[in-house]
Amino acid sequence: MTLGENLRALCKEAGLSQEEVAGQLYVSRQTISKWENNLAEPGVENLKALARLYGITLDQLLGEEVRQDPPDLSEADLSQGQQESGDGSYLICTGVLLVLIAVRAVFTLDVYSSINIPFSLAAMVVGIWVRHPAVWVVIQCLLGLNAVLAFLSLFFGSFLGWIDLPVNGLYLWLMCRPAIRRRFCMKG
Repeated sequence: MTLGENLRALCKEAGLSQEEVAGQLYVSRQTISKWENNLAEPGVENLKALARLYGITLDQLLGEEVRQDPPDLSEADLSQGQQESGDGSYLICTGVLLVLIAVRAVFTLDVYSSINIPFSLAAMVVGIWVRHPAVWVVIQCLLGLNAVLAFLSLFFGSFLGWIDLPVNGLYLWLMCRPAIRRRFCMKG
């Protein structure tokens, strides 16, 4: 049995459509069709995700081991694969940014009698619940804008720019990490 035939049979046994499998793996339905028709092969990460989805080992998925009936998968099991796609690092990044903003807010309230909360923090908090590529783009744009404003504030003698510029640069870099990009269903 070829990999494509195996994928087609597993999909049918699980009672899933190509669209549902594609949604779980964050790929297009056409990609699933190519895999099932042996026109393309999934990469290692997609093979792992398929094995998790169907509750089998990679050997079983590749047809190298006798396959047993897949166990019943609960919602917790299905969401575990999504948890591995950057949730922990994203939540840590958002929490650290929240702490940094809170410390800065206390300082600016004391010195300037006002609090400045960046839109990028609000976007990152929204990103905890909304996993869409558009949210990732909005966060990147806001972090980039904050970095530019921090750079410009250096010319006006604001020492907060010395803090904001590296923080926003670091967050721009962190948001481009593969695990966080996968969290927002970004390809590549």
